[in-house]
Amino acid sequence: MRTSIVNCTDSLARLQRLIQRFASEQITCSFDIGPSCWSVMAERAQLDAALINLCVNARDAMPNGGQLRVRVQNVPEGSRLPPQLPRADYVEFLVADDGIGMEPVVLEHATEAFFTTKEASGGTGLGLAMVAGFASRSGGALVIESAPKRGTTVRLLLPRAPESGQTVNDDPIASAKLDKVLEYIRTPALRFALQEWRALCPAQGLPRPIAIEGRLAEQADHSMVLAVEPGASPNLRLLRMGSALELALGNKQLGALQIEGSIAVGTLAAAYRRAYHSRFPSYEYAKYSFEGDAPGVFERLILPTATDGKTVSHLVGLIRLSDNLDVGRNDHVEAE
Repeated sequence: MRTSIVNCTDSLARLQRLIQRFASEQITCSFDIGPSCWSVMAERAQLDAALINLCVNARDAMPNGGQLRVRVQNVPEGSRLPPQLPRADYVEFLVADDGIGMEPVVLEHATEAFFTTKEASGGTGLGLAMVAGFASRSGGALVIESAPKRGTTVRLLLPRAPESGQTVNDDPIASAKLDKVLEYIRTPALRFALQEWRALCPAQGLPRPIAIEGRLAEQADHSMVLAVEPGASPNLRLLRMGSALELALGNKQLGALQIEGSIAVGTLAAAYRRAYHSRFPSYEYAKYSFEGDAPGVFERLILPTATDGKTVSHLVGLIRLSDNLDVGRNDHVEAE
């Protein structure tokens, strides 16, 4: 499923009747849509499912009736945000109830998969976990506030979509370049990564780093995240390196890219700078060998991302090392 620009006002208006239908007669529903609500970049069906999940949880927390409040509003850059979110514009979906609330120990585990307090009624413990996963993949966050007998308030924050325009998939030149890169890539995991980057690209912009890292969580052991200090020759600062990648590299050097606080990685610093300046993925495949070691295969994909959706702020690099020399057709390939 591909992300798209979702009109938040239309989404809530579309779901309003459904939410009222599954709420019991003892529950009063109120809906508040802020003026000129921004759009978000998300998977429409998953956003609908997330809001329905939150409203079902709120209904179940009020067995004797109460009030269910649903609100959508803009959260401009500079507002108070959860610490894991970068400064940017967001849209907040708020679902609140005045039901039984949660004990602190329950609240602590609320978003864990298969954790549920509703076993008797068939609860699976997947609802909040799915919503939290959706928020993370979309570059946002899920915040829950609750106390016993004081109800629960859940805030789903999603980044504002850039102004309308062509996405990378609508631009025939950019789309053709991406298709060419996909043809070159040998490792299925890296092909998947590029397709996810492509799917997350907003209109005339770049995916946010938190969204890419969420989508590629299973590849975290083989990835590295670099912060970029802008400039003609940008300085790259290592934030995270996966354990499998660090173990594979050891103290070896794959080129001259010096990163503060870490060993050298990559065949050329130019590849990272190319991804920064072009705002486009950079891919390299090559055979390599170190003194005393058997030759191997090096494959790297660098994905540019932007906390504001526009200016490159981080580079997510995925690197695979293998001793299988039969996976490639050429000794060295670069694609941009």
